[in-house]
Amino acid sequence: MEDLKSADDLPRCPDDELKVLPSRKSLNPYSEIVLVMLFIISISLPTARMALPGYSNHWSAAEQATLAPFPKIGPDLATIKAFPHSFKRYFQENFGFRKPLLYWHGVFKYSWLKVSSSPFVILGQGGWLFFADEASMESLRCSKPFTNEQLAQWKRTLELRNEVLSKDGMKYLVVVVPDKHTIYPEYVPSAYARINEKSRREQLIEYLEANSRLAIIDLTEPLKKAKTANEIYFRTDTHWNDLGAFVAYQEIGRQIGNWYPQIQLRSRSEFNLAHAVSKSGDLARMLGLEGLLTDKLPQLVSQVPRNTHVTSFGSLHGYIAQCQEAELSTAVILRDSFGNALIPFLSEHFRRAIYLWANVYAFPQDIIQRERPQVVIHEFVERLLAGATPP
Repeated sequence: MEDLKSADDLPRCPDDELKVLPSRKSLNPYSEIVLVMLFIISISLPTARMALPGYSNHWSAAEQATLAPFPKIGPDLATIKAFPHSFKRYFQENFGFRKPLLYWHGVFKYSWLKVSSSPFVILGQGGWLFFADEASMESLRCSKPFTNEQLAQWKRTLELRNEVLSKDGMKYLVVVVPDKHTIYPEYVPSAYARINEKSRREQLIEYLEANSRLAIIDLTEPLKKAKTANEIYFRTDTHWNDLGAFVAYQEIGRQIGNWYPQIQLRSRSEFNLAHAVSKSGDLARMLGLEGLLTDKLPQLVSQVPRNTHVTSFGSLHGYIAQCQEAELSTAVILRDSFGNALIPFLSEHFRRAIYLWANVYAFPQDIIQRERPQVVIHEFVERLLAGATPP
């Protein structure tokens, strides 16, 4: 093979065989201007929307949270330093068209990717949605069982409350509402299977039944039985519907009847079942899909309603229900959001019923002593047992 001594020795192609690559065709100057203008308009629209009169976006149903307010600047240096960070958070949570953008983001992930757009919502089978905050996940997976010391502390706390009330002739009833996944485990994805055999609810109920005479109702089995005839929880909400709440009412009423036989419980046959316009539950709203994912809304309407008057009061979601035809005098019901659906049913049996928003740790003894009720009902949902042991 002949050696090449320089670049001049390389073989060359004839000029007419050289292929010239085509140059990139540039946009028309007017097209470039239009493209730039569209970009500027698109990034300016959210801010412009915020400047229009009547724009308000204080609450996010998708995130179940109050959005950050516009930050205030005071004369002190601390507020001035904090302003950039506060304004960034304000803009991120309040920019224009945020709600429709969240909606279409939720639609895309739910309808096309088949995944949840919220870290707090599990997509179950058959259109069922499940709450997935930290406490709910612990309850769902039974990941943190009670220790014997924790069970003993729960017993001491509840029995102390019962002892305080019983000294003044008041009855104390604890009511545990099962989470939706406890009643409908068949719709929960297999990835969320239990880690331990028993849930905290099961542990607590078994422990108290074996070691205490406290009046406590676990609604799990009555609700599981009732679900064979009707859906008793909403598919797109964390809560039970009227049919589930009525089952709870009858169980609570039977226990009260053991103490006060004069109570006359209402039967299911005394109510007509009506279906209102469908609604989106809180889980659907957390996905940003309000209006797209809806639920049947069964309502039990009394054929012969009693004259019950309910008014709200205070800042703790409190209600006072009065029914002059009732068999019993007064009740104080400590409740969470599940207790709202019990108000129409329980209120008919007390001339005065006070409903207070209180979690499992709260025990407003001052209000109870002032009201001097015949019965104190303490209702709370299962997932609250995942929290700290009450003092």
